[in-house]
Amino acid sequence: MHDRRYDALAEHKADHERLLDELRDLMDAQADGAVAGRPAVRSAVAAWFAGHFQTHDARFHRYLAR
Repeated sequence: MHDRRYDALAEHKADHERLLDELRDLMDAQADGAVAGRPAVRSAVAAWFAGHFQTHDARFHRYLAR
């Protein structure tokens, strides 16, 4: 993305960072006994990937197709 000078690189990267933040929060909640770890992580990652692929990755693929 950097080499291709992708105009939405910062936004794309920020979405990845949001996932990492959410996963850290889930890990903290699991350590505190507030959530069941694997099901919560599985659900969060599945939801993030579905949304990320449909938005950020799709936009990048359109960018590459120009």
